[in-house]
Amino acid sequence: MPQSKDVYDIIIVGGGLAGLTSALCLAKEDYRIALFLGYDHTKKDAPVDNRSTAIMVGYHQVLKDCGLDVTALPSGAPLKVMRLKHRGQSVDYSGEDIDEDYLAWNCPNSEFKLAILSQLKNYKNVEIKTDRVENIQQG
Repeated sequence: MPQSKDVYDIIIVGGGLAGLTSALCLAKEDYRIALFLGYDHTKKDAPVDNRSTAIMVGYHQVLKDCGLDVTALPSGAPLKVMRLKHRGQSVDYSGEDIDEDYLAWNCPNSEFKLAILSQLKNYKNVEIKTDRVENIQQG
């Protein structure tokens, strides 16, 4: 029996970095995926995320395995040292601590999200939906 157009193996609700990364990682496994962003990223009034993310080496490798090299993003930069302070004490961590050139790759969230969305468009098994989810029925 043919599947209905609106039947999916996986439904991801949320167009933040966690939802987008989940969709990207699962897309290569050939699941039929619906990704509900809750916004239209192509519109001028789309939400802008002015934060940035430090993409640690392990996460960076996961993204590379999914076809996305964050070091190619124009506004990204290596995070060479991170200083943590707590109760007057501070500790520095660097890429050398993990035998890498850098500790993480720092990237603006808006640019990072658009890069993942662009990569997701290469998968025919992923439907990117801009509407908000109101009801999901398990069948």
